[in-house]
Amino acid sequence: METTAMVDSGATALFLDQLFVDQHKISTFPLRSPIRITNIDGSPNRAGNISHFARLRL
Repeated sequence: METTAMVDSGATALFLDQLFVDQHKISTFPLRSPIRITNIDGSPNRAGNISHFARLRL
């Protein structure tokens, strides 16, 4: 697959958009415990918590 990505050098983890995962049929696996996601101002992210992960080779 070929795609364009944005690199955020201040991010503390790597994230994939759910629509991108669905469109490219990327397999995901449930996390044991969801990861709470907040915006820079501390408010909850409207996309919700992270509940799954994917194994990708970049």
